[in-house]
Amino acid sequence: MTYKNFVLFNDIKEIINSKEYNSDITCNNNIINYIHKNKITKNIKDEIYYKVSLNGDIYIIEFNEEDTIDEAVILLEGIFGYPLTYKNRNNKKYEVIKNSKNPKWFFESNYSQPVHTDEGHEKKQPSILALYCKTISKIGGNNILVDTKSIYNFLLNKYGYKVEILFNNKCINLINKNENLTKSILSTIKENIGISFSPLINNFKCTQEVYAMLKDINKFIHDKENQYRFKLKKNQCVIFSNYLYLHSRTEFPKDSNRTLYRIWF
Repeated sequence: MTYKNFVLFNDIKEIINSKEYNSDITCNNNIINYIHKNKITKNIKDEIYYKVSLNGDIYIIEFNEEDTIDEAVILLEGIFGYPLTYKNRNNKKYEVIKNSKNPKWFFESNYSQPVHTDEGHEKKQPSILALYCKTISKIGGNNILVDTKSIYNFLLNKYGYKVEILFNNKCINLINKNENLTKSILSTIKENIGISFSPLINNFKCTQEVYAMLKDINKFIHDKENQYRFKLKKNQCVIFSNYLYLHSRTEFPKDSNRTLYRIWF
């Protein structure tokens, strides 16, 4: 069947705009590994690469007050290689994430974002995501992560072997202006499960069975009980797998100067 008009987003729009959802509370954040940049040796770089890419670890690297985003990118390049720049303005190594007067995308607004993987509406997506905090918002702007393993276990308990259809590279057909593309929703990453998902896909085709699973995924990831919530401080950079975690943030005041830098690998 064909589904149109952002049906998945409409299912969760009221939830993510609610006061309860956007409460300024952190939770379930004891899984994060904190490390200062000065303690990152060659061996630790290799360890971070492996654990983030394949094992689903989350790291927050703490930089110094005087460090610039360019210096942070150089350190990250030493771990993950050259950044992906194809969607960044002016082909820079990073994208600035802040509120603008006339937002075209969610990341340019102060609104609470739907939980998603970056480029989850495309055939391929970045493997690693880093978010460097330049300026915090005193109110709101909390970071949200949801791990794919919990989603898979939830689906497995409800649907059993039928969940395997989400690994099929033709399980969903995304209908864009210029092209149609088929893709899987779930994938295997070593011994873990990866996901490529966005509630902001507009027109798409899939079976009713797949659609039911997509709706359940959407509901699951926007339940606060299934989320890790934390708040980056200035000069902190969180790094995680864009397949093993979905991410988002809560709303913040429109006059806030909250500014993050996003780096893809």
